[in-house]
Amino acid sequence: MKIHYLKSVYSTQSYLKNLISNSKVTVPYAVVADIQTNGIGSRDNTWKGLDGNLFLSFSISLQNLPTDFKLESASIYFSQILKDVLSDF
Repeated sequence: MKIHYLKSVYSTQSYLKNLISNSKVTVPYAVVADIQTNGIGSRDNTWKGLDGNLFLSFSISLQNLPTDFKLESASIYFSQILKDVLSDF
């Protein structure tokens, strides 16, 4: 997975969606930022924060997901994977 690092961005999700929709990148791809000023969360929540938080959006191919995967569970599924990976550090 290619990872694109930004010091500051309005929204990692919007930034990534724009890159993909303009065919500037291919999946898998991730965008990470130190600061996010207008992030987008689930259920129309916003995410704002300063340096020291983790701001990350990534895209993968649907073919790389389990066949019984429900997209509405994606945030929980990937949050648990991230938690498990980070706990090893």
